[in-house]
Amino acid sequence: MTIKKYIMFFVFLSFLCIFNYCFKYFIYIHSLDNTVVSNCFWCKFIKYKVIDENYKEISSGYDDIQNLKYDLFIVKKNEKYGIIDKNGTKIIDCTYSQINLISNKYYLGFINGSNIGSLYDTNEKVLLNNIDKRKSYIFDKNNVILFIDGTFYNINPISLSINALFTIKNNNIVFLNKKKKVKYNQYSIIKNMIIVKNENYDIYDYYGNKIVSDIVRYDYILKDKLLIFENNANKYGIINSNTDILFEPVYDKIFKESCSIGVYIIINDSTLIYYYSKKNIIFKPKENLINCYCYNDKLYVSNKDNKLQLIDTTNNIIIEGDFDFLHSNDEFVYCSKGEKEGVVKTNGDLLIPFNFSFVADYYPNNTYVENNKKYLLPKVGYYKNGKFHYLKKYFIGHNFNNNRAVVGYISIFNIFQHSFDEINSMLKVMRK
Repeated sequence: MTIKKYIMFFVFLSFLCIFNYCFKYFIYIHSLDNTVVSNCFWCKFIKYKVIDENYKEISSGYDDIQNLKYDLFIVKKNEKYGIIDKNGTKIIDCTYSQINLISNKYYLGFINGSNIGSLYDTNEKVLLNNIDKRKSYIFDKNNVILFIDGTFYNINPISLSINALFTIKNNNIVFLNKKKKVKYNQYSIIKNMIIVKNENYDIYDYYGNKIVSDIVRYDYILKDKLLIFENNANKYGIINSNTDILFEPVYDKIFKESCSIGVYIIINDSTLIYYYSKKNIIFKPKENLINCYCYNDKLYVSNKDNKLQLIDTTNNIIIEGDFDFLHSNDEFVYCSKGEKEGVVKTNGDLLIPFNFSFVADYYPNNTYVENNKKYLLPKVGYYKNGKFHYLKKYFIGHNFNNNRAVVGYISIFNIFQHSFDEINSMLKVMRK
């Protein structure tokens, strides 16, 4: 082998090492939040496809696929968006700069990067025009607020019934049902609430009914769908997303731990109430506990030996061990030990062994898992019936929803295409 061939071989190996390192980094950050990092170099080479529960390909060749818990998927190709169904059939061509699904029948579509779009059915029939996406909200399947020509409308995504709520004009919110005006310096819309700021904050529902007044600060907890507020007497209360006052402002402190679901309520600096899902759980932590939080009627505590415990409302220990993290979902508990994750039942039975670097939300039939190894590309697949089903062709995936999952793979054609485009762009700059 000549010196020139040795050099070329060394350059090739160096390229592979750099590729492996960069791609591992991309996979890691992709898995953490289940979103594609658009400014990542290697994202250009990833293509996505839909597979069924037997890992058979349904549809492929897209730059991104989003499944929003409907029977439809938003797909991206050449920076444009369209829609396919769960069988891979094309419903809407990739012609929109943005698409927002609001049900299995209707979507919001925006063209050429415009902030003004329309409401369509899946036959591309226009149902409503002049929708401003900057002031429109899709809170959940039952709560869609559209801003059209200065008026906010509430739309039912199933029946498509439309109800005009209020208008914004000359620093006034005009509630149409009550013909009532409310002045504001600032306003914001959160779920079913309108928060109006003048000197302090007042909170109204969509129909002009005042829920609470003279609030000095508030914090909306998206995960819990709760709004914590403090009044001008420095007392705390809670409002839920249906505008019900769950706790009147009589408490010394209410706060949210970043890792927990549910909130702490402190009475007279001593008694803790953990609130979650309309259930009051009263629990006094023992002196040797360092940290504790509530989830699904269970309490997670860390003792002085840094052992995590999962206990019930009567202080019975359900699980205890040298875990770095515990996270419960009803009868299943996600745990981590060092860099490995697994799943156990609340009775202690092992469901998924601690062999994986990442375990998604547990599904009995198919749970997405990753097994990263140092200096190697990760093995990804699904844990099913006590076995790890390794998917050789794929490098990233998501959990199943409606018997479908989205997985990503490297497109060799895309590597050459993008490389050619980059070189061509560089040559054009050099010519100038």
